Amino acid sequence: MIQGIHHIGTKAHDATRTVDFYTRVLGLHLVKQTVRHDTVTDLALFVGDRHATPGTLLSIWVNPGYHDGAVGKG
Repeated sequence: MIQGIHHIGTKAHDATRTVDFYTRVLGLHLVKQTVRHDTVTDLALFVGDRHATPGTLLSIWVNPGYHDGAVGKG
């Protein structure tokens, strides 16, 4: 039985600003940096607590081609 979440995923277009926000502003740690396994042109960043405890992880796919989000229909 799954209890809780393992991680949340999001996208960004600027790796430096993204890491700075999550580490300096929110106090999380950069746990891992790699490429996205199904789109090797995207950088994959993982931030969380210093032990990468499930439930604290955030995966961020970074690609300069991503654009800002837009308000949807809700």
